[in-house]
Amino acid sequence: MKAVLPPSGELALRDHFRGRRNELRSRVTLDVTLIADAGELAARTIDVSRSGILLQLDESVVANAATLVELTSMLGTWFGSGEIKIRLLARLVRDARLVRVTMGGLGGSAVPLIACRFKKDLSKRQYERLVAAE
Repeated sequence: MKAVLPPSGELALRDHFRGRRNELRSRVTLDVTLIADAGELAARTIDVSRSGILLQLDESVVANAATLVELTSMLGTWFGSGEIKIRLLARLVRDARLVRVTMGGLGGSAVPLIACRFKKDLSKRQYERLVAAE
């Protein structure tokens, strides 16, 4: 799990995460749940591809993590192995690997962002259902 500070602003964030996934990304805003042995965390999607997802953690979840180091430590406690389950839709849960943790945000706000790679790519049908669910 890498901790990287990206530049701020939407275009800068897109540049920061560009090339990390080779699949087409769709900007999708959905509430999702991250599932760990320690419990569940609320998050919201920023974009999704068939191979991965960029998420913004709910600010209330990480209220005690003022710095990137504290955030990474907290996530390490929850997802020590970097393995994560993401409930995307009521009947669509995907195993994923946490690949990037960063503090960034749009409009100058600092929000926790995590990038995950699905262990098994979404099928074309699952991807289309997810994009249509917004």
